[in-house]
Amino acid sequence: MFWYLSNKKPKDDILKVPQEARKPLILRGMFGFGGNIFAVTAFKLIPLTKATVIINTNPIFIAIFGVIILKEHISGYDMGGIFVTFIGVVIFLLDSFQTSNKIVNEVDYWVDILGCLSAFGCSMCTAGALLSIRKVGGRTHVLLLGFSWALWNSLMSPLLMF
Repeated sequence: MFWYLSNKKPKDDILKVPQEARKPLILRGMFGFGGNIFAVTAFKLIPLTKATVIINTNPIFIAIFGVIILKEHISGYDMGGIFVTFIGVVIFLLDSFQTSNKIVNEVDYWVDILGCLSAFGCSMCTAGALLSIRKVGGRTHVLLLGFSWALWNSLMSPLLMF
């Protein structure tokens, strides 16, 4: 904040948001908040190692959503890397379901499934948040991107108490 105030030009306004950047900023806040909720849920339900591996699959979703939503081009080499990465995550999850995670009863099984789905939800929400930042581009001040996430979290977090 000190850097911004010391380098501010007289006509700079950090809170000025062009019309075409408003929707992506709102989506950035929503996806960021959703990612936070899914991450905390995953960390509570499954082992930290498993949750971290699943959550860090967001580059897969960023690439896929980037092609679908932003019409970006990825090469066959990139698609091969995405496929290999996804297969590696599946192998990691299958191994953890069979050996390292001692599922005692059916309830533990469904809690583990819910934790994995929450981690994938976090990964997809993170991809959505990053794509919305890409969509905004250079039309707003860089501090506004973080502010939209913080504002959305501040507004929505009290609703979770009910």
